[in-house]
Amino acid sequence: MTKLTSIFAGAVAVAALSFGAVAPASATECGTEDNITIAEMTWLSASSLAFITERILAQGYGCNVELVPGDRVPTATSMLSKGEPDIAPELWVSTA
Repeated sequence: MTKLTSIFAGAVAVAALSFGAVAPASATECGTEDNITIAEMTWLSASSLAFITERILAQGYGCNVELVPGDRVPTATSMLSKGEPDIAPELWVSTA
């Protein structure tokens, strides 16, 4: 394991442990009773961000959250045409 990968894994572990101490909030703090969908992309950084975002919304704000599979082009297209998923934590859009 490279040094950068070790640092990233450690940061994710610390974040996960610290979020575990947050008391669940009511759904009114979330602002919606609907499920919030989060795209879980195929690369590591985006997948990690999806899980962290899910944890924050679910345990920190009491939201109903669902992870859905995603990839760059299909997720961007779906968000523009259907408004789903609600969140793509990391989405790279080509400017060319």
